[in-house]
Amino acid sequence: MKIVLYDSKRTFLYSYPDSMSNFCAEVRKCEKLAQKCFACDTKGFDICDRTKKKHIYTCHMGLTEAIAPILENGITIGYMMLGQVLEISNRESAIKRLDSLSTHENID
Repeated sequence: MKIVLYDSKRTFLYSYPDSMSNFCAEVRKCEKLAQKCFACDTKGFDICDRTKKKHIYTCHMGLTEAIAPILENGITIGYMMLGQVLEISNRESAIKRLDSLSTHENID
């Protein structure tokens, strides 16, 4: 599981481990898919801003992600993101998606 901290402007501060999972690194080699990753993250930030609550979701590649605002006196001062978790029930689907990258199928 990857843990990432961002400041209130959504600027990266820290992650553990330092690098993303091999699966996500491979996905992000494709520009279209990298844009979808960014869109998933942006949507999570936006939901946290609107609700001031955690948001758990499945990304476009089938991995489970979560983002939570870090609040001080009701003001968002940062975010904590947990992710790149592949649930057993999504494993086969995610592997098929990754396999399709080599033939550039279904990346729109």
